[in-house]
Amino acid sequence: MSSNQIIRQGVVKQLIVPQTATTTVTGVGIDRKGYDNATIIVSIGATLTTTETLSIAIQESDTVGGTYAAITGAVFPNFTGTDDNKTAIGAIDLKKRKAFIRAVGTIAGTTPSFAVSVEALLSNAPASIADATHGATPAGLRFNV
Repeated sequence: MSSNQIIRQGVVKQLIVPQTATTTVTGVGIDRKGYDNATIIVSIGATLTTTETLSIAIQESDTVGGTYAAITGAVFPNFTGTDDNKTAIGAIDLKKRKAFIRAVGTIAGTTPSFAVSVEALLSNAPASIADATHGATPAGLRFNV
């Protein structure tokens, strides 16, 4: 299946806009209603340090401006300065999830700096991760909840 076929089956939404982050970043909530699955894609660009960390958690809420809570297991833990120019993927079954999801990037360390973006491919395809990798488990798969 080509990437064009995958995108035609769903929609890509920005959870954290591309940026160089030096402090915790809270993305905007997106409406996931009408979709059964989310493939979360984290892109890490250049990092300026080696000992600082970035952890990205996916959260959910009933309303876009409401109180968000972590989705258990939906975490990209501890990117470090050695993770320059890497991509990580996670999958979320949205069928029993709340209406809105967002990403929160928590940065720790003395002088952290991470180039980062987070996107969600929302679809009704039953196995978007397997489809995107032709059935193989990608090396960058961090969670499947």
